[in-house]
Amino acid sequence: MRLDVFDSFLKPNEVCISKTSKRVHPSIICTLFIFYHFIRSPNLRKKSRNHILICLLLVNFIQEIIELPPRLYFLYMNTVPFLNPVFCQFWNLCQYTLVSISQFIMALGSIDHYLFIFHRVFLTEHTLLLLHLPLFLCIFLPIIFYAVSIYIPSCITIFLYDRIGCGIPCFFSAIQFAHILKNIIVNSFPVVTIIIFNVLIVIRVFIQRNKMKRLRRRWQENVLLISQLLPLAILYLIIWIPMCILFCIITVGTPLQQSSANLLINNYFGNLTYIINFFCPFLICVGEHEQHRAVVMPISPNNI
Repeated sequence: MRLDVFDSFLKPNEVCISKTSKRVHPSIICTLFIFYHFIRSPNLRKKSRNHILICLLLVNFIQEIIELPPRLYFLYMNTVPFLNPVFCQFWNLCQYTLVSISQFIMALGSIDHYLFIFHRVFLTEHTLLLLHLPLFLCIFLPIIFYAVSIYIPSCITIFLYDRIGCGIPCFFSAIQFAHILKNIIVNSFPVVTIIIFNVLIVIRVFIQRNKMKRLRRRWQENVLLISQLLPLAILYLIIWIPMCILFCIITVGTPLQQSSANLLINNYFGNLTYIINFFCPFLICVGEHEQHRAVVMPISPNNI
């Protein structure tokens, strides 16, 4: 009887993992398709705003092929794949770093689109300072922060092989400042930035729509830019706003509230963040209209 109950408990997990695995493959294929067209088309590569999309896709792709398989294994087996501290440290570095890089790049993309729509000349004159340097910082600052937190802590981490990532690194549980820095600055600040700049874009476009429509080509280009960014931003916010609320509860809540928030993140919302990885390539592909022409032209009646 106990065995039957245990089997019935595992079946939903098996179904969940099976469905998740099926969604990973189309996502990876779509990502490779986009990379192929970026490599094939010099015009796509030259556009500075596409550099953000390329980096975002690359981070998501690395997360799917390196960090996601151990998580799926854990959800199926209820234990980490390799029971040793080296693997646990590497897994923690991957999961924390890749998620943070993705958030910061998305926040930078929101700022870049705002500047490109409303301050295009200023952005063009200061591309290095406003795009390339921030993009470099978005990638390497999270790597440095989490590498120091995981590999050079002033405490001893006890690895729990029945927890995702073998538990939380001691640096975040023992040092309050690091805990606040991770939850409020590293995790929540990019989400607030995404909200602010996308709301500003929508409001300013609505207010200036009559003026912009006089410049028909400029108006169409701005609409395309908004259609490229806004669905992706909405996807990020749907997943990350509840996560940020839980992070705030973990930071300032009572012990009971912190325990409940940690439980929700570990069992539910932490896994829901991978929805972004699955749908991000498709949203970028739909929003990148030059790729549409690259796909449609070879099969158009004139070329058959």
